[in-house]
Amino acid sequence: MTRKIQAYFRTENEAEGAKTALISYKVDGLEVWPLTDPIGEDRRILFPIAPFTNTTMAAGTVGTLGTGSTPAAGAMLVPGVAASDAEPETHYSVDEDQVSADVADGELEDGDLSELRYVMELSVAEENYNEVVETLRGKGAFVEQFD
Repeated sequence: MTRKIQAYFRTENEAEGAKTALISYKVDGLEVWPLTDPIGEDRRILFPIAPFTNTTMAAGTVGTLGTGSTPAAGAMLVPGVAASDAEPETHYSVDEDQVSADVADGELEDGDLSELRYVMELSVAEENYNEVVETLRGKGAFVEQFD
């Protein structure tokens, strides 16, 4: 069984970079095109994530990054990390607690999504779904959740 994924990007370069990152996955119907209409208010969106690196951890970066005049421009959300001796999990379930927003409930303003200019649509096998979503979010994608 396959699942549909729709992801939104600020620039064509971001979208093409994410497309390249998906080469190793078996995806069907991968298309990227300019977004012609604004994203509607009935969407559930997963925010992009910044990869955890030594630089990110050393700087203690947790929260939203952006500029003072436009806080949503370039925003990357990084969930907090607790110190642990256990091995970190490399995969997660999209159904678990996520950094997300529901446009319909007002958790995300239209202005937060106004910078998105490109959309990517693809289908992926159920067993690769979480990994593909994680890859897209790591490449700056705002991924729409479909029930």
